[in-house]
Amino acid sequence: MSLTSCDVSRRFMRLGLLLCFTAALLSFAAPSAQANFVLAPELSITVTNADDSSQSGTWSTGTGTDGNLQEWDNVNVWTSDHSTLLAHFDYIQVQNNNDPMAGVFFGVVAGASPTNFTISSGVVSFAPLVNPNNATASASVTVTDFNSNGASLTGNYAGPLSFHALYNGGTLFKALVGPDSTGPNGSSSVSDGPYIANIPGVVTSIESVFSFQLSAHDFGSGSGVFTIPEPSSVCLAAVGAAGLAFFARRRRRA
Repeated sequence: MSLTSCDVSRRFMRLGLLLCFTAALLSFAAPSAQANFVLAPELSITVTNADDSSQSGTWSTGTGTDGNLQEWDNVNVWTSDHSTLLAHFDYIQVQNNNDPMAGVFFGVVAGASPTNFTISSGVVSFAPLVNPNNATASASVTVTDFNSNGASLTGNYAGPLSFHALYNGGTLFKALVGPDSTGPNGSSSVSDGPYIANIPGVVTSIESVFSFQLSAHDFGSGSGVFTIPEPSSVCLAAVGAAGLAFFARRRRRA
């Protein structure tokens, strides 16, 4: 029995759909990079008077793994003896989830002196990923003058840069975001990324960290995200695309 061109087209359409459905099944069967716990405090902050390193204080949260965006408002960081207010955070946000993703977001007013900050998302741990593709990091900062004499936000990392995307407990994936400054009563923003690259070897954790100095009494805000696509999502996209391409090619021939 001979097949018409319509019969051939329908058969290859079914084959293309079958390949896409198979990709979906593979996405459920394949092991994913589910982030199952946070090794460090979910978010930790260290604040130090840049003119007097003996004036230092910390703030941190408990662990958490629900993957939702969590926020804390109106957080004051004091010296360890609680005698001096070092900084006031309007807001602090963290999102550590099972993509895996490590994200940190903040808005802060420096104390009476130039102030150093280190703000960490916490270490997101997950099942080992071998040679993961398309790891992505991006970050931005904004500085606003609050006392009519200009403002600056300068990274404490080499560059000087303000943001580090880290994996495996401290290996640098990418450093981002150069210094930012503004004139009296002004505001300025700098963004960097996304930076996308493959990571050779085995990866078991990621972390996002800001480290910078903010001028006295001024406002600085930032956002930084480091993520690695979940393997099942990559598999689904690749196999599904291959199925549709195969179907389209055969259909043209039919």
